[in-house]
Amino acid sequence: MRSTLLALFLTLFAFKTNASILIGTGFNSATSGRLVPTLNLGIGDESFEAHFSSVGVSTTAYSHSSYRLSGYWTWNAGEFLFGQAEAGFGASALYGVRSFQDSGAERTTKNDYVVGPAFFVRWVFWDPVFIAVDGLYGLIGPSDRFGDLLGLNARDNVSFIVGFRI
Repeated sequence: MRSTLLALFLTLFAFKTNASILIGTGFNSATSGRLVPTLNLGIGDESFEAHFSSVGVSTTAYSHSSYRLSGYWTWNAGEFLFGQAEAGFGASALYGVRSFQDSGAERTTKNDYVVGPAFFVRWVFWDPVFIAVDGLYGLIGPSDRFGDLLGLNARDNVSFIVGFRI
């Protein structure tokens, strides 16, 4: 499934002559504070970008994989310090699988999904190198209780990314 999503993602803008590819790594809040490196890929032009990110960890007792697909309308936000600031707003979907196995017990597995508006802010400080913050505010997820929406409970997903543009 991962390879199918990645192939679909990378061919989304295949016929655009002015498309650029973004490759980065960083950390993602999907792993609940564990510093697990994430892979971030993006493709787009000056007005629209699609991003894909993946993060995962596995031990004998615990495993967690998370995949996120986002689409953004983008714009140049102007100069920032000695580089360019870029921003985007759009929508994003996240799917995750977590499992835990205590000694002598059966492995328990939980699937998570979150859908909602997303944004990013990118600072291109040494073209083509950039630093970015990418966020998803989940409005639809596994527990659609109104109180969870008001409390911003366990639905947000934020990434800190360092990468470059090809």
